[in-house]
Amino acid sequence: SGQTAYLLRASRSLIRGREVKVLGDQGLCSLRVLAGAVAYSFHPSDLSSTPVKSLSDVAMKISDASTLAQLGALLKASVVHHAPLRLGQTPCSDEFVLQEAWHIENLRLWQDFVVARRRMKDDLAMSGISARPIDPPLGAALQEFNSQHGLDSSINEVFLFHGTGSDNVDDIATFGFDDRLGCDGLHGHGTYFASQSCKSAQYAASDPRTIIISRVLLGDVQPVEANSDRRPPQRPGTCRVCDSVTARPGTGLQVHQEFVIFERCQCYPEFVLRFTR
Repeated sequence: SGQTAYLLRASRSLIRGREVKVLGDQGLCSLRVLAGAVAYSFHPSDLSSTPVKSLSDVAMKISDASTLAQLGALLKASVVHHAPLRLGQTPCSDEFVLQEAWHIENLRLWQDFVVARRRMKDDLAMSGISARPIDPPLGAALQEFNSQHGLDSSINEVFLFHGTGSDNVDDIATFGFDDRLGCDGLHGHGTYFASQSCKSAQYAASDPRTIIISRVLLGDVQPVEANSDRRPPQRPGTCRVCDSVTARPGTGLQVHQEFVIFERCQCYPEFVLRFTR
């Protein structure tokens, strides 16, 4: 499938010359890369019984120079502002120095995400509703990155940034994002993402700091200025609850574009980037 092909392509640059296991839509995939040729076969086995304790148990460290350069460039190029800064607001710094990157391959989280994607697509179709376009559009660099990975734009499947402390990375890579451990935010009690790396960097504590690039199913997005609920509001004029909410830059004092989801299976943490500034 397209998603399987993506994961094979992503892994090809990381693992030349040795056999590994990567994730596809249909489960665990045994893969060997030799001289650029990929041979693989699917296995229905489930790794849920395998003890998982740290990032290295569910992720592969990226060593390919071109992939590292691409991820580092994405951090820098995603320091953008959709609206003019107001008096007293200062531009964000684009000084990101990527130290290392990991590609998460967590079978349980991936299966949950694939099921959620299929369910969201079916639910929108049965409701006769199309997901509204993201407004304003994501920055050019992030759009280009998304286009290279075969995401489903019909349900607003996108890559977004999430900044966190380094002590949270093992849990996120192992168990996924858990909004129950977060704090109430201005836009609802959910998991927050941003389209600008500079916004996510605000939540990355001390060096080396951490940003997680995650696949996120935004679905039908409802703009909000404030939201204290634990779920998105209903879409105006329908009986269907939206899939996520967004805070638009330029609204009130909002400088950055933020998104909030309220279902843990609507996101998959894919790349862990450790950086300094």
